Amino acid sequence: MTQGKPTPTPWATDSKWDQVLDGVAIRSGGNLIAKAMYLGGTDQAKANAALIVRAVNAHEAMKEALKRLLFDAFEDAHPEAVKMARAALKLAETE
Repeated sequence: MTQGKPTPTPWATDSKWDQVLDGVAIRSGGNLIAKAMYLGGTDQAKANAALIVRAVNAHEAMKEALKRLLFDAFEDAHPEAVKMARAALKLAETE
């Protein structure tokens, strides 16, 4: 099965639709991507939406930074850090 491409970044939260959606809107441009629901309360929904937006917006830059670090890494000097970076990159690239 072929997957579509994700919606381009940057993503942002949009509080003007909170009452209508009963949650916090996550948007890209004029498109609604998702909503963080108020199941755990308004503050938790806002915090969850903000975390999702930060993670999505930083995803590609963080992957590239890890790749560069791993390319230049001296595994003998920092083996545990290199191991953690490889594991994080694998998580970021797994579908």
